[in-house]
Amino acid sequence: MKRRWIRWERWLAPWLLATLPGCGLGYLAHVSRGQLEILWNRKPIAEVLAEPDLDPKVRAKLELVGRARELAREIGLTPGDSYQTYVALDRPFASIALSAAPKDRLEPYLWHFPIVGRVPYKGFFDRAQAEEERTALVADGYDTYLREVDAYSTLGWFADPVLSPMLQRGDASLVDTIVHESTHATIFEKGNADFNEGLATFVGGEGAILFLSRSQGADSPAAKALAARLADQERFTAFLEELFADLDAYYGGAASPTEKIAGRDARMALWQERLRKEPVGNFRRYAEMPWNNAFLLSLKLYRVDLGRFRRLHEGRGGDIAATIRFLEEDPSADTASKRLDAWLASHPEPAPSSPPGAGSGPPPFPPEPAV
Repeated sequence: MKRRWIRWERWLAPWLLATLPGCGLGYLAHVSRGQLEILWNRKPIAEVLAEPDLDPKVRAKLELVGRARELAREIGLTPGDSYQTYVALDRPFASIALSAAPKDRLEPYLWHFPIVGRVPYKGFFDRAQAEEERTALVADGYDTYLREVDAYSTLGWFADPVLSPMLQRGDASLVDTIVHESTHATIFEKGNADFNEGLATFVGGEGAILFLSRSQGADSPAAKALAARLADQERFTAFLEELFADLDAYYGGAASPTEKIAGRDARMALWQERLRKEPVGNFRRYAEMPWNNAFLLSLKLYRVDLGRFRRLHEGRGGDIAATIRFLEEDPSADTASKRLDAWLASHPEPAPSSPPGAGSGPPPFPPEPAV
């Protein structure tokens, strides 16, 4: 089967060079080489599972991937030929994602790619090259944030393999990841990273809940633990909304950029202290990490008003397949995000009976997926 893929490898690199002219030839050579290496080393999961000396843990995870693919198709997603092959990487991550932002405002630095449009991150297969670009951005006065990524989607352009770092996830998180990335391959709006990542985060979480409810029972410890984690994430999302509203007001003030930069650390420290007391479970760990605008924007990318997707989901009877069908309806007529906006406008959310108290935990508005 590997021989059949050689055709792809022969045209992939020149195709990338022709379609990504604004990215720099050095970067293009880097990502082309990294992607080609992954494509070249794909091995059908069926062959991997037939190996008699396969690590039992790897076997269990790869079998789980197959069931997650079936669930993704059942709820209306199109994983295509993805996640039917496996690549054992010699590193603990699939790629390195670089984010950046100005120091005096919450505005992501955007990179432009013809297929996906403008996105607030740039991926690398080599840490040294990522660090080199990060250093250049810091020298230009930007905040930066580097994070390891264990999975990513090529949006259906190629048959994405299961990468060995993905198998380090727990069962629920692995199912979430497969459903999350399959959502990208099904519904993706060029240049609309907030909508794309928010939708994939929500659908991935709901898919994982559905999977555990079926396989272990809705009242099983695993299903309850996941439900609790998603509730924590919703409260953390609401916390981020409050944090960003406060920082937007701060950065929008009359002070000079120099004054804003000088005073922002103290303001962020107050919010870090509040996060340590919030009822958000393991999401409190983010309070112990170094904060800057790039880091905060990377947190919010996957949690942009997830309550919007939940409202639609509840409006479709709590049926995730019906929710996906609604967003896919007549895509030539409008974008999925505009259909969502129109539905929300015609179904206003009831006003809460009383506002939440500061520090008491925001009202419900969903595991952290891959990029």
